[in-house]
Amino acid sequence: MLKSLEKYDRPIAIAVLAGSILLSVGVLFIPLDPDQLKLWGYAGVFVVTLLGAATLFIPGPTMVVTFVIGALLNPLLVSLVAGLGSAIGESTGYAAGYASVSLIHARERNDTWYHRIFQWMSSHPFLTILLIDAIPNFLGDIAGLIAGRNRYSYFKFLLAGFLGKTIRFSLSAYLGSALGHFMSPK
Repeated sequence: MLKSLEKYDRPIAIAVLAGSILLSVGVLFIPLDPDQLKLWGYAGVFVVTLLGAATLFIPGPTMVVTFVIGALLNPLLVSLVAGLGSAIGESTGYAAGYASVSLIHARERNDTWYHRIFQWMSSHPFLTILLIDAIPNFLGDIAGLIAGRNRYSYFKFLLAGFLGKTIRFSLSAYLGSALGHFMSPK
């Protein structure tokens, strides 16, 4: 039974990889009005962080949004909602990595960020994802790709990403809460 399904591995992998790339590019063309986001509140934070994380290697305005909305709403809830939206958005990288196994064969190079993260992910995947996602950087996409390629548990990937991104967005939301009143017109 499994042998008969193997002939579909490549087309499915191509479709998932193409879908992930199209979603990443498509997100850039969605018009987001900051004034409307304020009206949407927590839902706006969720949507922006979800879409911002869904792009592969293209940063979104997620930290700015959590800063601004953190000044207006409960920063703890903003952090949690942003962490959840962003963690779910990272699923595109995970899916692309998962699909790429049957399409792309890794070359052995020891001098790249990919290889370093691959080594960390091989020994401490949960902690690596959590720490990388807690710091604003582009490496979260690489960790997601590796997690997918390694067939790391999606639930553990999602949980580690949620915890790390919640830590990241807490800093932004609480700074917004503390300093946001200086930026509002009087």
